Amino acid sequence: MRPCFRKLAHARELIAAGVTDYNTARPHSAFGYQTPAGSPCT
Repeated sequence: MRPCFRKLAHARELIAAGVTDYNTARPHSAFGYQTPAGSPCT
């Protein structure tokens, strides 16, 4: 099922929120189970 966006701006808001969540709240095994934002590699 594909998400339904009201307008392009709405899609951009949701995508930006998803990227922020991915980079700040979700740990990644490649970074020793830290978030990319908290990784010493950045």
